[in-house]
Amino acid sequence: PQGLHQWRQCVGASYAMNYYNNDLDITQLRIYNHLSDNATSDFSIADFPILYYIVAVCYSIFGNSDSIFRIINALIMLSGLYFLMLSSYQLLKDRFWSFFIPVILFTSPTLVYYSNGFLPDTTAFGIVFIALYFVVKYIHSKKISHIYWASFLFTIAGLIKVTSLMSFLAISGTVVLMFIFSTKIRKEFNIYKFILPILLPIFFVLLWN
Repeated sequence: PQGLHQWRQCVGASYAMNYYNNDLDITQLRIYNHLSDNATSDFSIADFPILYYIVAVCYSIFGNSDSIFRIINALIMLSGLYFLMLSSYQLLKDRFWSFFIPVILFTSPTLVYYSNGFLPDTTAFGIVFIALYFVVKYIHSKKISHIYWASFLFTIAGLIKVTSLMSFLAISGTVVLMFIFSTKIRKEFNIYKFILPILLPIFFVLLWN
């Protein structure tokens, strides 16, 4: 870890390393500092630590290397950009613009810098793009399974970084308002099948926090 937010990147790296060194017990979230329990314990709390746990599992398979953490984070972000490209093509039906949109997004130095680092922000960001892809798929196919996949992915993203739920809340709010004010929407769609997918991310994020 280096550069901006170095201390937070070190904490993220230490979460994964301590999982690796403590028998991959997901309930034992530790750091290399005794800050809790009156400065007598290295136990810590954090957002949902699934990223750190996956990295630790990979450490146990391939050996301990910071490169593994960087590669996993980068792959998740790049996967998100790929699904953003697919979503763009579904909406625009234009190969140039569907390719250009994720490329121009990845020209952001901040995004590139953190995408192969030790923070979960870009991880959640990438997962949100995958979730949005399933929202777009539902718009075209009307298959409710796509909404449930989107709900699941939004839940994971929200647990990793609660601020990543902004797009989910915007979409959910729009759906609710459309059902309230549009008679046509109420006639064409059954609102009850959307209740569970909307409530699941909110419930699990509130439960974890």
